[in-house]
Amino acid sequence: MNPKLVEEMLKPHDEEIEELKRQKDALMEELTDVLRGGRQCDEEGVEIIMSRQACLEAADEIESLREECREAWKEAAIGWTVRFGA
Repeated sequence: MNPKLVEEMLKPHDEEIEELKRQKDALMEELTDVLRGGRQCDEEGVEIIMSRQACLEAADEIESLREECREAWKEAAIGWTVRFGA
């Protein structure tokens, strides 16, 4: 497959992809902030009591997964560059 053709095909979607990444990152950051804040509500808006330790562990796990995703994206980008010279 022609690397230039692939690059041209993907170019229009780069901005959309970046915007989705920004939205996802903002949502995950908000979620971890809420978890660390210790106040949660159910779907009806009623405040519920949760284990602070469980919330902190969940926030830590989300941040760990986000970092793994960032590293995987970097590795994929490097592989793409090496393979197609983009």
